[in-house]
Amino acid sequence: RDARLLVLDEPTAVLTPREADSLFAILRKLATAGLSVIIIAHKLAEVLAVSHRIAVLRGGKKVGEMATDQADRRSIAELIVGRDVPVSRRSERVPGKPVIELRDVTIDRGDARRSLHGVNLLAREGEILGIAGVSGNGQAALAQLIAGLDRPDGGSVEIFGEKVTKFDAHKFAQNGIARIPEDRHHDGMVGSMTVAENIADVRSRDYQKFGFLDFEAIRKRAEHAIADYDVRCPGPDAPACLLSGGNIQKLILARVLEKSPKLILANQPSRGLDVGAQSEVHRRLLEAREGGAAVVLISEDLDELLTLSDQIAVIHAGHVSAAIAANDIDRSELGLMMAGQKKSDAD
Repeated sequence: RDARLLVLDEPTAVLTPREADSLFAILRKLATAGLSVIIIAHKLAEVLAVSHRIAVLRGGKKVGEMATDQADRRSIAELIVGRDVPVSRRSERVPGKPVIELRDVTIDRGDARRSLHGVNLLAREGEILGIAGVSGNGQAALAQLIAGLDRPDGGSVEIFGEKVTKFDAHKFAQNGIARIPEDRHHDGMVGSMTVAENIADVRSRDYQKFGFLDFEAIRKRAEHAIADYDVRCPGPDAPACLLSGGNIQKLILARVLEKSPKLILANQPSRGLDVGAQSEVHRRLLEAREGGAAVVLISEDLDELLTLSDQIAVIHAGHVSAAIAANDIDRSELGLMMAGQKKSDAD
């Protein structure tokens, strides 16, 4: 269309690393030919890989601008957040007993996004199992299953060494399974309820007195959580819909981690968050791992997966590869597997 200016907002959100590299190569050629390109992104590695200049926005204002060849991840992160951003990395440890095991699990809902085909998967105590894949390849079906929101059409699921016969989300939660949902606004909170009401599990006896809700206990719990998780909000009585995405995610973490769950399903836990909020989410997940929890981390962010995961499996068209030690795989290999162009050596 003979455009002179091209504006791209998170253009690699549903691309494999190889497809993203191809896009960047095209953009460089277009820029060389005279096209002006603005890329809005939160993936620092991509910003550094493709741009000539970087401008940083915070709170609706431009807080910095620099030539890309004079920038690094740390300096950009500090500008985005307004402070130093600690980097969380996993320590080496030997995983414990199996927590959840899927054996030849099949789900057929007539929709490729919500179907699985012969999936075998194992997550153990004190281990983060990463699930890599391009959006829409069966992650939703896997997440629904682990949370107890759906049941398999074939195969079996064992949790804590026992075969699951009844898939019930409330029962799963009571038995120590926690969920960080993919859509924090739709599935993670009730916007019209207060911060306090969203943090507390009102079904717990800890927040009931003589069969009625104990609002004083609910409010005290919220005050502690707001302080412990640095939830930026007007107070526990504020509507949750007023919170930013990062603070909503902290609210969900406070609720999810309250009872030291044994299994945590973290589905796209840092999607759309700035590097400061991402750092806090990562720190909390690693703390849960150190405490002995098994974490199933579903993410499209390869940096996140490679930083946090002990093992990584790839989901493509409803099929899940055998898990590979994160230290034994690189981004290009993961990208080929995500595109269905390469199988794991362990398959």
